[in-house]
Parts: sequence; structure tokens; C-alpha cells
Amino acid sequence: MPLEATNALFSPRMFLPRCTIFMIFWISLLMTPIWGQSTQQEKQEETRLPVYEQQNEISTRAGKSQPRNPLKKLTQQNEALSIVNSAGDTLMQVETDGKVGIGTTNPNSALEVNGTLSADFFVGNGGGLTNLPDNSPWNNSGSNIYFNTGKVGIGDNSPVATFTVGNGDKLQIHGSDGDIVFKDDQGSLRFANVNGSNSPMIHMFQSGTNNSTRMLVAHSPNFPSWGIQYNDTSDAFNYIGDNLPIMQVQLSGQRRIGIGTFSPESKVHVLNNSSTGFGHLKLTEEQFDYSRITFNNTVHSPFWDIAARCDTNLANGQLNFYYSGVGDIVSVNARRRVGINDASPGWPLEINGNGQSRTVNVYNTLPTTSTSTFNYGVLVNLGQSNNSGFPRLFNLYGYSTDADAYLSYGVYGLASNASNFNYGVYGVAATVTGYAVYGSGNIYSTGQYLPSDRKLKRLNRSYSEGLQTVMDLRPTRYEYDRNTYDFMNLPEGEQYGFIADEVRDVLPNLVKRSFQGYDEPTSDTHEGQGVEFDAVNYTSLIPILVSAVQEQQAQIEALQKRIQELENR
Repeated sequence: MPLEATNALFSPRMFLPRCTIFMIFWISLLMTPIWGQSTQQEKQEETRLPVYEQQNEISTRAGKSQPRNPLKKLTQQNEALSIVNSAGDTLMQVETDGKVGIGTTNPNSALEVNGTLSADFFVGNGGGLTNLPDNSPWNNSGSNIYFNTGKVGIGDNSPVATFTVGNGDKLQIHGSDGDIVFKDDQGSLRFANVNGSNSPMIHMFQSGTNNSTRMLVAHSPNFPSWGIQYNDTSDAFNYIGDNLPIMQVQLSGQRRIGIGTFSPESKVHVLNNSSTGFGHLKLTEEQFDYSRITFNNTVHSPFWDIAARCDTNLANGQLNFYYSGVGDIVSVNARRRVGINDASPGWPLEINGNGQSRTVNVYNTLPTTSTSTFNYGVLVNLGQSNNSGFPRLFNLYGYSTDADAYLSYGVYGLASNASNFNYGVYGVAATVTGYAVYGSGNIYSTGQYLPSDRKLKRLNRSYSEGLQTVMDLRPTRYEYDRNTYDFMNLPEGEQYGFIADEVRDVLPNLVKRSFQGYDEPTSDTHEGQGVEFDAVNYTSLIPILVSAVQEQQAQIEALQKRIQELENR
């Protein structure tokens, strides 16, 4: 029968072999007739039992005999029962207090064995066994076992780490059994250094190309939709936050990168609601220099740079469009100035033609229309806020001062081929306070017209006081003071005309108060801005002169008639 043991961990060293139990049972049966036939007298005459000798064999459980060390005798001395072989060695001894020794004559416990025990199986947990040799490295704590010294190898008899798994698929983790958890912030995964051929550190899937989309790395069990996700169908890594797209990197197909979108439409596509200072893309230079974006191709070496530099000094805040071997093509600075072929523009728009025949060329082809439209190649409209100063507005200012030019045009206007009328230069200004065309210098025209259509006039009546008016005018000869008023470009040499003050006394409507500004103001006063003077409308004197001639001709004809009449008498 098997040995029963209680209240101890299962261990071969903590159980009594079954063969020993059978030996004790056999000995008890053998001794029964000897003790039963003894008389009281025999017990008094001899204090020990007769010897039962059996030579050269011992019975086994199977009933067969096998050669053994010959059993010499079975005897009891001083109330102890001993089994002794022919060599005089005590094989087993049973003490009167019930202690059994195997291989020892002084058992100190219920069963003490000096030697090796062998058994087919054990029953029970051996909870009552004590003082067993502790040759196992494992310790127990409740239902757990642990090991604090040395290393553990599985499939590796020379482990180099605390826990080493040998070659092959030796370790599998089932999610239903739990996860691998690092309990402090010092744990990490490390792989061997690579030299030569190697394999991937981590395989995302066992096989297949259409595995379900899965998170590779997530923040925590409470936030599983924050981290890195892999879409096996589209071969893309998705970076997500709260299940919203942060970035996508495509490994196949168009191989695009999307930021803020999982459907990028270009190599790099950024989708975001930007704001000032928080743009779709930000470049930060590590020192006081330009942040740059470079454009080139694999065929030719030249490249484009878009470079920007920031500074609290607005003059140093610059944005340049640069081409290698040429230089800065367009420069924009923080003072709201733009330079074309000029890296340091001094005006809102400054263009360096670099020897081109046309510095600015504006053209446009407008669509066919059946309505009235106004189309402008260049439209300039300056505005001025209310002020107490003396601002000057030049909507279009042209000048040419190069002495090497053969012909120089400050403003050149050309118009032709219109179906109705063409206007080379068209100017509009209020007639009371200004001039549609004002020239500081001689004015030349191959033709001149003034509006004179009847429909443009009212109170149309004849003028017949021309002769008297002419007689009231005083023609003069004079020279202009070109030294005092050199900025007006007055004609030089002797001139013929009238004095405006005198003309005003006769024909006040032909005199107009005018103003010529200084090239540079002499003071912030009205007088310091320019000179006021009177101008005469000499063209309007023509009808008066015609009237005077007509009156004079009438008088001449009357006199001729009178003379003729006198001669005829």
C-alpha cells in the first residue's frame, strides 16, 4: 500500500519508499509464530528470541527469489528488533518506542534512513516531515515559488541573463493569461548588437497581408486608442490620439506622409486649422541665421532656397527667394518693403531691372464681354488720412535723369487699334483746383482740341466787345526770373504776353490761381510747400481777338465805303 503523508510540498525526498513498508510488513508476519510458541520459562531462560536464518535469498513482492547479501539472523536484544546480515551489519532496527532505523541503529525519528531511497510514486504532501536537506534553489511563499540567487535558463544550460530562453520559439504569451509587465521605470527591452546578417527585432504578425488593424503601442489599458497603430491592408503606420489622426506613414503605394489626415494627397500633406504663430509647418534656426527650405532635382545641380530670418530690428527681418549662382531674386523685409533683384529695398516696392529693356511688363487678355467693363493694366489709388500736415500723393510718378540716354521719357503713353477712341495718356482733375495735365516746362503737341460742341454749352450768345477788350489789354515783353524759380523750369529768353494782374482787370475769368510745389519743402508751412502764382488762359483770348478783328474789319469796310462814296461825288 502507498505511504500516506500530509501537509508538505511534493518532493521525492520527503516520502518513505513503498518497498520499505512492505519489508516491515513481511518481518512482522515472520515473527508471529516464533513469539507465539515461546513459553514463560523459555523467556526467562533466554532474553532474546531464537534466530531465524535464511541463506542466500530474500523473498520479493513478486514471489520470486533473487540472490542478495545473505540474511544471517533476525534477533531482538534489549527489547529492540534488529535485522542483521551475515557480515554482522544491522540492516534495520525497530526500537521499543516505535522508531525504525534503516542503515542506522540509533533512529531519532519515527523513520530514519541512512542511504538512498527509491520509489515508483508517493502519496500525500509530506506536511509532517521535517529536517529534510534543502537542495532545491526554489523557495515558497504561499502558493508561489521564487528564486533570488543565480540565473534561470530554459533551453540554455549557461544562462547569461536572469531569465534566458534558448533558440527557437521557446516563449509564448497568451493574452488570456495576462501581460508582460515591468513594475518600475527602470525596465527595458534590449537586443544584441548587429554585425552582419540579422532578423527583425519584432514581427508584428505571424503571417498574412490583410490582418486587422491593430495598435502596436498604446498609452495604457485605460487609454488604448492613444499611440501607434498599424494598418496591414494599406501598409501604413498610424499615429493616433484619442482615436483621431495625428500622422500616417505609408510603406507602399504612393508612400505618402499625412499629418492630421489618414488620406494624404501629396508626398507630405498637412491638415490642420492653423493660426498666427501656429502654422502647418515651422522651421526654427538654432542661431541668428536664415531658416531655409531647399528645392532641387536629381538631374541638375542648381537649387532654389526660400530663406527667412527673424529679428526685433525690422530691417533685419527678411524673407528671400534665392537661386544658386544668381542670388536673391525677391526680398521681403519686415518694414513692409519688397525688392525684386534688390536685397535691401528702400521703398514698399523696389525693382532692379538688371539691364532688361523692360523693368515692368504688364499685359492681360480679357474674356469676351457684351457689357461695359473697366480694365486696368496698372491701377494706382493713393489715400490719405485726415491730418494737419502737407502730404503729397503721386499716384504715378515717372522720371528719367540719365545723361547717357539719347531720348528720355518720364511717362510714355501709347494707345492704338481701339474700335472707338484711343488715349495714350488720360488725366482727370477738378478744373477749379487742379489740372488734368500739369507740366513744369514746355508743352508740345502736334494737335490740340478743346470741347466746343453746342450741346456742351448753355447761354450761348454772340460776343461783340472784342475790339474794346483788346484795346484794354496791355501786351508786354519780358523774361522769367529763372534764378528765383528754377524749380518751375520757366522758359528762358525774351517772352511776349500779358501780366496776369492786368488781364484780371479786363477778363477775370481768364486768370486762374495756381500752385507749384517745391521739389523739397522748405518748411512745414503753406508757404514752405511751394509758390502760388496767377496763370492766364491764353487760348480763350482767341475768340476775343477774332471779335476784335471782326469789329475792326467792319469799321474798315465802313470807312472804305465812305471813301468810295466821297470819291464818287
